[in-house]
Order: sequence, then C-alpha cells, then structure tokens
Amino acid sequence: MSAEKIGQNCLIGQYVTLGGNNCKERLEEGKCIRTPIVGDNVNILAGSVVAGPIIIGNDVVIGSNSTVTFDVEANTLLYNRPIVSKHKIIVPGYKGAFIKQE
Repeated sequence: MSAEKIGQNCLIGQYVTLGGNNCKERLEEGKCIRTPIVGDNVNILAGSVVAGPIIIGNDVVIGSNSTVTFDVEANTLLYNRPIVSKHKIIVPGYKGAFIKQE
C-alpha cells in the first residue's frame, strides 16, 4: 500500500490497494505526486483499488470492490455499479445517515 498522504479519521478495509503508476505524475502544491492523496474522514471499503496521482476529497465513501483512477470531490459516495458510479451525499458524522443531495 502506497499513498502520498492519508488524512485523519480514515477507514481502509481489507484487500484495498492504494498505489501509483511510474508513468503518470502531476504537480500538486509544487510537488510531483505519483500516488493518491486521501483526505480526512474517508472510508475505503474492502477490495477497492485507488490508483494513480489522484486526490480523494474529504468525507468520501468508496464502496467495496470499486476502482478509482480519477479525482473524487468532497462529500461523495462512490460505488461500483454499471449504471450509477457516482452519487453525491451529505455524510453527517458517519452516523449511518446518508442524505441525497438534489
């Protein structure tokens, strides 16, 4: 498991891969990154792959067995489903309440 930075209060499930690609890089805050930057209060559930020089915002939930290779905005639920792969939510303190944003 390799990540540029992992924020506070993160939960990373079993068999999660955080990694980079030596061929891809980007400049962030004047520094070259090749691996993910994970924000605060992020849940990455079992079997997910988060790969490349990407940024995962704060308060994000990545569902089981998802593959993420792009930046994810804050307050987002991302899950692996063929029809809907991204859904915005409000996550009030991770008390189990997900409120759909319109």
